[in-house]
Amino acid sequence: GHVTATSRQRVGEKGQDWQKDAACRPELHDIGHRINALFFSEDRFGDGNYREARPICKACPVISDCLEHALRVNEGSGMWGGRTPKERKQMRREKGQMTDANT
Repeated sequence: GHVTATSRQRVGEKGQDWQKDAACRPELHDIGHRINALFFSEDRFGDGNYREARPICKACPVISDCLEHALRVNEGSGMWGGRTPKERKQMRREKGQMTDANT
């Protein structure tokens, strides 16, 4: 997802070095002033419209680190690691079921 001051404050033990390489940094885009809206476009249904953000994520060199961060801190909004809030929630749910099945 888009790297914000709030996300920097919630960084886990792994640090945030990956964020300096994130493709969503506003200074990398002509639409820098709009980039936050692309990655945090939730609507009343909680999933928003991320069509413009997905290609940026897919081309990002740190997409895995971004997703790992969002899952670790339970990020509830925005596009992170190429996944919407609903997609991340489903991933956490599936991971929980897999963990339960392995114990």
